[in-house]
Amino acid sequence: MSGTSAPTPPSRRARGERISSHLRSGPAARLLPRLAALNIVEGAVRLAAQAFLAALRC
Repeated sequence: MSGTSAPTPPSRRARGERISSHLRSGPAARLLPRLAALNIVEGAVRLAAQAFLAALRC
């Protein structure tokens, strides 16, 4: 056995934790609470429902 060995890759858990912490501190994490406060998704669903009903009337 030689004295030099290849470094072991990080475990899946460590890698997942590193990615998770990066996502929590990224720009999307800062933007999501603002979007939630504006109810963007609720407004988009309402608009889609109105467009669907308008298409049925024609």
